[in-house]
Amino acid sequence: MDVSSWDFGSLFSRININGGIILNPVNAGIYISATKYTFRRIAIINVILETGSALYCIQTAKSGTVAISGWYASAYVSPINASSVLGRSSDWLVDLSGNFATVPNDCEDGSTFRGNGIFRIRKAGAWVTI
Repeated sequence: MDVSSWDFGSLFSRININGGIILNPVNAGIYISATKYTFRRIAIINVILETGSALYCIQTAKSGTVAISGWYASAYVSPINASSVLGRSSDWLVDLSGNFATVPNDCEDGSTFRGNGIFRIRKAGAWVTI
């Protein structure tokens, strides 16, 4: 889902994607480009994301003074040979499960990831195994 060309006015807010499967073998599962407008309170809940090789399940592009706040994702992620599940997504609070890829998987502190037999929590900008 690429919303980079949509015109939402000056505020993109209160969007909830609840349930479903996003199968995208050649691109990122969810890609949001915040280059012109402020994005707030975006929630992706109970979604399965299966994405292609070396691509992100969730990716965010942000530039300038654009604000991003209140973003949340609860999903099962299954990247195929991906180097990372989350790309430039430091504004997201996530509760993910599935296949944890190594780096960078940026997201907010307090985020969690269950997968590969390990429970991880994001603390001080790094994933910590519990």
